[in-house]
Amino acid sequence: MPVKLVFVTKRGDKNNYLVLGTTKTSLESTDIIQMYARRWQIEGYFKLAKQYLQFDKTQIQRYDGLCGHLAVIVLAYDILGLNQREYIDDRTIGDIFYDYERSLPDIAFVDALVECSSHFYILI
Repeated sequence: MPVKLVFVTKRGDKNNYLVLGTTKTSLESTDIIQMYARRWQIEGYFKLAKQYLQFDKTQIQRYDGLCGHLAVIVLAYDILGLNQREYIDDRTIGDIFYDYERSLPDIAFVDALVECSSHFYILI
């Protein structure tokens, strides 16, 4: 079986490199590197989702339920990522997750609506 290997060196250090391999020998080296980069992001997401967002702790058996559970996990991940990016936070997403896990103080319903509405903009 033919295999195409791509050697990716670390900038400034030719002795430190990563070897990527594929059986799709028709792909260009840059395409192979981009494919692995996207794949690595997906693997990182699933590791984080399992480790901090209890993605693998569900006991849901139905397909619709699993899809809903995955949607909630993705939403939680996106909220944590957005928070980390907007506030340029040095903490990891796991640290931020544990901060969000704390209980919030009780507030009046009207105060909650005012707080929520201050974060939404209506475009006319």
